[in-house]
This record gives sequence, C-alpha cells and structure tokens, in this order.
Amino acid sequence: MENLFWKVIRNIYLFKKIFYHIDNDEISKDYIGFRIKFKLIKSLEFLVIHKQWSLLKDKLQSNQYLLIDKRAIKMFLQECQDIDLIRLLYQKKRNHIEIVDLIATSIKVKNLLAFDLFFNHLKLPIYTKLKNKSLKYATKKIKQNQLLSFQFLNIIINNQLYNKNNNNNNNNNNNNNNQLKKDEEYEDENEYSINKEINKKLKKQTELTTTTTTTTTTTTTTTNFMRLKDYREFQIRLIELGLVEKTNKITLFSEFENNNTTFKSLSIQDLIFYLKSLYQLCDNLQN
Repeated sequence: MENLFWKVIRNIYLFKKIFYHIDNDEISKDYIGFRIKFKLIKSLEFLVIHKQWSLLKDKLQSNQYLLIDKRAIKMFLQECQDIDLIRLLYQKKRNHIEIVDLIATSIKVKNLLAFDLFFNHLKLPIYTKLKNKSLKYATKKIKQNQLLSFQFLNIIINNQLYNKNNNNNNNNNNNNNNQLKKDEEYEDENEYSINKEINKKLKKQTELTTTTTTTTTTTTTTTNFMRLKDYREFQIRLIELGLVEKTNKITLFSEFENNNTTFKSLSIQDLIFYLKSLYQLCDNLQN
C-alpha cells in the first residue's frame, strides 16, 4: 500500500490531477453557494459579514488585493474588536480606508478601540469642518462617562472656539478665509480636507485648554461653556452629560459679565436657560 502511495505521489500527472479535483475550480461540479475559493474572495465587506478575520489578516499580511469602499470600512469598524487587525488594515491599506473620516466613523459606530488607536496612538488629525451639524451629531451619539464622550467633546469645543477666534482675527485675510471655508456646511462626514497648519494650531490650542481629569470623566471649564453661547443645543447637551465643571455662583455671574450677557437683554428662552444653568452648575446656590 505504501509503495502504491509513493508511486501516485511521484507521478507528476496524477499528482496534479488529484489536486486539480481537490481545488475544484469548475462551477459545474459544485454549487457555487457552497464553496468559494479563498483567492477569489476580494471584498472586505464579504469578509466582515462572514467574520473571516483570519483570512482577512492573511490577505493583509500577504499584500493581496482587497475591494474596499466606504460601506465596507464602516462595517469593519463596527464589527471588528481586534485592535491588531484594525492597526494592520490601516498600515497596509491606509490610502484606501482614509476615504472616510476614521475618527468620526469610530465614534459613530461606538468602537472605542478604534477611536483610541486613531486618536491617541496614530495621532490622526482633527478635521476643521466641525460645524453645527457635526456638533449635534456628536452630542446625540455619546453617553455619559465614556472615553469617547469626554475626549471628543473637548476636541469639538476647542475646535469650534479656535475656528471662531481665527475667523474673527483674520477677516481681512482672504487666503485664510478661503482655507478655512468659514460657515461652510459639513454635508458629508466622510468628505473632508486636511489643513496641516490649522491642525498644528488646533492641537496647541487643545493642549492649552484647562480641563479637570479623573478616572471616569473630564469636564470643560465654565469659561469655555459660556463662550459657546451661539450653540445653545450644544450647551444644553454638555450640562445633561455632566461635562461642565461645577463652580460657585460668584464665578458664574462673572462669566455672564465677561461674555457681555445682561439679564435685561435676554429673551425669555435665554433667561430660562441661564437660570437653569445657574441652578445646575453652582455648588452653593441652594445654600
């Protein structure tokens, strides 16, 4: 029996014929829904749907072609919880997956591992087009005491304040105005432009911002909270999430004065909002 085995193996024709039938690339011999050759699987979306993480890793390591689109990237970030595989996909297919805003997409699908990788480790830039639409989107998606919430909210605050201050200081500079595209609507979260100089300044502005950090939550200062007066819905959401630091009523009243806010000039809705803010943010108000 052993001799017969070696005779077959050493026969080149029989050897190839056997493996040809094992490989079975003739559709007529098998129902195509039962079996697909690994080398023919090129869709990232297919691999994610069927959770073929090992096969995906092998294809990435061997630099095989993958069909990648925005939908597939979103599905991958939503389903994959393997930080090494996420990092490998970024390293091997960076030019393909950067067709989407990776930080914003990670937040949207609530993938904390991916967000931490892109923001804290890979240091991907924070894009400057965070306007009203993205502010509302971010505050609706996050939950209190999550890493996603207090890190990203502070980024939004600093980004919004930086853009506002920069626009005010450069009204006569057409180049800067064109670069920032002031008041441009953020129509698609996956379409963005990266301005390296703006990002450097924004990062510096973020580092200078005073925040109070604990193991569970980070709050923004009352000063920054008051400076966002043009974004009332955002202010309300910050208070609801407990992301504004507590203060005393004297300090908060001084913030009203610094922002040229007088109660006589307030509308009824504004007055109600500020009274609620005083009650919720002042530690010693009830006393």
